[in-house]
Amino acid sequence: MTRRSNEPDESMHSFVARRFGQDFADYAVDPLVRGVVAGDSKEISAGFLMKSLKEGEKQYGSALLGSLLLTRKERKLRKEQPVYSELISRAIAERWSVWSLKGGLQTLPEALAEKCQSSGVELYTESPCDGIEFEDNGNAIVRSNGEEIVASRVISSIPSFALSRVLPEKHKELSSLLNSIETVTVGVVTLEWEGQRLKEEAFGFLVPSSQPVPILGVVFDSCSFPQGDKTILTCMMGGKWFNANFGENPTEEQLLNVAIEQIRTILGISDQPVRSHVSILRNCIPQYKIGHGKRIEAIKNYVKDHQLNLDLVGASYDGVSVNDCIHYAVQNVKKLEQSQ
Repeated sequence: MTRRSNEPDESMHSFVARRFGQDFADYAVDPLVRGVVAGDSKEISAGFLMKSLKEGEKQYGSALLGSLLLTRKERKLRKEQPVYSELISRAIAERWSVWSLKGGLQTLPEALAEKCQSSGVELYTESPCDGIEFEDNGNAIVRSNGEEIVASRVISSIPSFALSRVLPEKHKELSSLLNSIETVTVGVVTLEWEGQRLKEEAFGFLVPSSQPVPILGVVFDSCSFPQGDKTILTCMMGGKWFNANFGENPTEEQLLNVAIEQIRTILGISDQPVRSHVSILRNCIPQYKIGHGKRIEAIKNYVKDHQLNLDLVGASYDGVSVNDCIHYAVQNVKKLEQSQ
């Protein structure tokens, strides 16, 4: 069960089954992967989403011991890095596992936009990128809404498949690499009831793919972030199984009815919610499938070898979470500052 793999990458399910047993892979890791990336643990790369465990096995011969040693090193490095605010210091000291913002996460980009504009940065809203050309002099020309913007450097945070569509024909190899990173569609249904309706407080629950249930899981929002005498739940559905469960173009009402029925069956909340909100998020989560690390390496090598003034950030490459996106965006800007 604990035989070390000689493969450079393997699925999360394979890695965990080999190290910790089939049941742990089926009933712990499988639903976890569904909750994190709405994907199939038998397809998702262990080398990317379980990096510390995989590296621990590679360096020390033990997934758990190696992971602990690597985590200790990472914590030491974090302590040596400068802390930018009292809030960050508090988050580190209290070891926050989750965080949110009053008014929702949308307030973060709104605050960033306000800060940028007050510093003289020009923002183009409702302006999709129609094309990018890289000139021999090092500049890039970005086309949007019939206008051309000349830039010394482009930092792309749009999904890789969207970037692949706006690159010129001469870089079709890069476009193909970018387009090879698959995505999934997720339905998100948030429901609200008056009063406390949950029998137990918890973060929520996830559903293994072996269960004949058309949802990925439910987050108990009002347990993590109480909002008065209310019960607020968010039901996630679809992902890799979106079309199989709901077809290509389900209505919002269809997803709402599924969420209400599943919560009634699983949690015993039988009356109708007083408020609901349904979103169908198309192609919203990249799938870091086996070999993702090699794909990203090939993409970055192409950009470097062809001397494109292009930087890649966002969820398609190095991490799907908000925290990951922020971290790698900051790291990218630091590298640019150092190169000036």
